Amino acid sequence: MLLLNMPIVVEARFEEDGEVIPLRFTMLAQRHEVTSVGRSWDVEGEGRHILVMAERDRVYELLLHIPAGDWRVIARYGADEGIA
Repeated sequence: MLLLNMPIVVEARFEEDGEVIPLRFTMLAQRHEVTSVGRSWDVEGEGRHILVMAERDRVYELLLHIPAGDWRVIARYGADEGIA
């Protein structure tokens, strides 16, 4: 796991039922396409954490701060790294 905790720009779809589906994100001027969305959970005082998979089977933990609406990438997990 690589801890990042940096601001990012995310393109996402917001469903009527409150589900947030990230489609792509830009980190350090590099665009990443989301290939699948995993579990998500809310943490009071932080916002919604969402696990997404991008290219090269890398899993990223994204955080949507609520109600501010800004995004951060919290961590990256490589293809050979497990998620605890």
